Amino acid sequence: MTQKPLLDWSTRTYDLVSLIYDLLLRLTFPMAAKAQRRVAHGLQPGSSILDIACGTGSVLAMAAKSGLDCYGNDLSPGMIRRAQRKVPTATFRQGSFYELPFSDNDFDYVIETNALSGYGVGTKIALEEMLRVCKPGGHIRIGDYAKAPIETTWTHLTERAMILFGDQASDFASLFEALGYKPEVEILGWGGMYQYLEIKK
Repeated sequence: MTQKPLLDWSTRTYDLVSLIYDLLLRLTFPMAAKAQRRVAHGLQPGSSILDIACGTGSVLAMAAKSGLDCYGNDLSPGMIRRAQRKVPTATFRQGSFYELPFSDNDFDYVIETNALSGYGVGTKIALEEMLRVCKPGGHIRIGDYAKAPIETTWTHLTERAMILFGDQASDFASLFEALGYKPEVEILGWGGMYQYLEIKK
């Protein structure tokens, strides 16, 4: 029998939890905040940045403080409302990361944290969209739950458990390589299953 999630992280679910989403992450999954800080580290002031699944806008808030021109995209109206309050200077659009509502070669940085590892997400399609809207010479940054470089009994059991919560490890490094890029990979923790990846377009 195929294992399926107990939680359905639909747009409606995200709308419902948007008011407590930041608190929920802090209490249940502090690794998410670590990924957000890493993705926001060392951004160049004056650059443009797009968060393709911005949630409540935590990374964009850090980017705005660093002097970047901020844009956010999310499918959940509830999340966008929270992000607008957090980062009033940013521009937000509602839409899917499979069809980003932005032109080709628009942004210096295109980022995502804790979104593309959702169960059933078409990660390759989303990465192709990130590349499409990224300027030549720009950067793609990802902080997310990923396939461990070395599989162990612990990582195997963790992957099975995480599916129940609606998350599935993505092999981001291999997907980037299939698209012609060699990403820089930094292990953030969790037995190698939480990673920061960056490529230059």
